[in-house]
Amino acid sequence: MRRSSIITIILLILVIIGLIVALVITNLPDKKQVEDNSAIEKNDSEEDNKVKSEEPKQIELEGEVTEKIYKILSMSQSYCKVKNGEATKKDLDNNEVQRIAYDLYIKDNYEKIDTTYANDYMVAGKFSKKEMDEAIKKVYGNLEYVPNTFGNNIIPLATYVESEQTYYVTAGYGGGGYFSYPIKGIIKIEEYSDRYEAYEEYLYAQSSSSMNTTNYILKGWHSDFNKSLFVFEANRVSDLYDSVADVEPQNIYVGKVETPDESNVEYIKANLLSTQKVLTKYQDEATIYKHTFMKNEDGTFYWYKSEIVK
Repeated sequence: MRRSSIITIILLILVIIGLIVALVITNLPDKKQVEDNSAIEKNDSEEDNKVKSEEPKQIELEGEVTEKIYKILSMSQSYCKVKNGEATKKDLDNNEVQRIAYDLYIKDNYEKIDTTYANDYMVAGKFSKKEMDEAIKKVYGNLEYVPNTFGNNIIPLATYVESEQTYYVTAGYGGGGYFSYPIKGIIKIEEYSDRYEAYEEYLYAQSSSSMNTTNYILKGWHSDFNKSLFVFEANRVSDLYDSVADVEPQNIYVGKVETPDESNVEYIKANLLSTQKVLTKYQDEATIYKHTFMKNEDGTFYWYKSEIVK
């Protein structure tokens, strides 16, 4: 065989080997790509675990969490005045914020003083602005408010004196009569790692200034009376309760009996039961709110926002 032929054959073999090696190298996975793929798979796995961990836990409707949430909601009307479907801290009423914080955390603990006349009213106790700050933080988290006199439009529950940074509690304060009021209850609470979501069924009883005039049960809260949904008409609230006497109530939390007067226990129980029956009968007409309460690291929680879901 001629020398030139042998050299040609050797070169062809080397070229073939080079092509094979190049092909193998080209198809090897890039190290960075391997790392990126591993990271993606890891993130996907972590996200899946996170989603799974966020499956809500159902909270018992007779427990401590439900009771605290109900108390906050039962004293508030601000969250009902939603705008674009939800209400946040900016929608809260300054007077209401102070009153709710007072009712939940101050009214049983303020400093008692000898009843005396001051600031145009008889006063029987006092507490500091710092105490109000702490109480509001427990209910609403970090919320800016304006300290001032609060209560109803006739007699203040507490009068604020700016120069002393002190609130003075009015003696014998009994609140004002309401001719319009909500009929509402919590139907479920879901717990997440960072929050609670409470679902509340809400109806509204509306009447004029006389207890003998017609009462209405309305859907949700609207500043314009005519935009509310008419459901029931009666001359007395008791007529409404009588109309649901045969209804089998669903499990709806509407509060518990809290009275120092034992003679009123059965009366209060009957009213709570009637409230459950009204909410059961008119559940299709009722507005459903979802209230979000964010958790603190110490296990406490505060109202964050409310929105209409039905």
